[in-house]
Amino acid sequence: MHCQTPLKWWMNIPVLSFCLLVGKCSFCKKPIALRYPIVEITNAVIWILFFDLAHPIQTGFLCMGYSLLAAVAWIDYLHFIIHNILLIVSFLCLAIAVIAVDFVWQYHALGMIFCPGFIWLVSWAIKLVKKRDNLGGGDVWLGVVLGFLLGPYTSYLMYIFASVLGIVYWLIQTRSQDQQKDPTQIPFGTCMVAGTFILEIILIHGVSISFGPFETVIMTDGLIKELLTLL
Repeated sequence: MHCQTPLKWWMNIPVLSFCLLVGKCSFCKKPIALRYPIVEITNAVIWILFFDLAHPIQTGFLCMGYSLLAAVAWIDYLHFIIHNILLIVSFLCLAIAVIAVDFVWQYHALGMIFCPGFIWLVSWAIKLVKKRDNLGGGDVWLGVVLGFLLGPYTSYLMYIFASVLGIVYWLIQTRSQDQQKDPTQIPFGTCMVAGTFILEIILIHGVSISFGPFETVIMTDGLIKELLTLL
C-alpha cells in the first residue's frame, strides 16, 4: 500500500506470506497492516466452523455469505461505510443456503421486517431526543440481510450482543488518545455482524447443548418458527 509495487504470487498466500515477510513489505520495508492477516484468519475460522463436506453446496454458500459480511464489518469499522453491492451478494448467498434447508418463508420474512424495523425505531427515538441523525442507511439494509438469516427472535438477541460491543467500542474510543475518529461515532454495522457471528457460533449444536440457556434459545426459536408455519 505504500510503494504500490505489484506483489509476487508467494506474497499473497493468506497468513503465511505475512509471517514470511515478518509483517513488512519486501520492497519498501514499510509495515503491512495487521488487519490483513486478521481478515484472513477470520475467514478461515468461518469456513472451519460452518463448512460441512456432507452438505458442500449449502454450507459453501453460507460461508461465502458470512465472508462477505466479514468484509462489510471491516469496511464499516475503517470507513463507516456499508457498500450495497456486498449486501446484495451476501443476501443472495445466504438466501441460497437458507432456502436449501427447512425454509419457512413467514419466519424469514418477519425477520426481514423486525430486524431493520427495530434498529430504525430505536434510532428514531434517539433522534427525537438528541435532534440529530445517529444511524446510516446501510445499517438498515444490513438489518434486512441479517433479519432474513436470523429470523425475528434471534435478531433481537443479536442486537443485545451488538449493543454490548458498541458500548465497549465507545468506552475504548473515549479513553483513547487517537482523535482521528469521532469517539461518539460507532460502526454499528460492524457490531451487528460481530453479534451475528457470536450468536451463530454459540448456537452450533455441539456448543449449545453444553449450556442450558443456549439450548433454550434454540427451542424457543424453533417454537416461533413452528407457530409461524400456521399462518
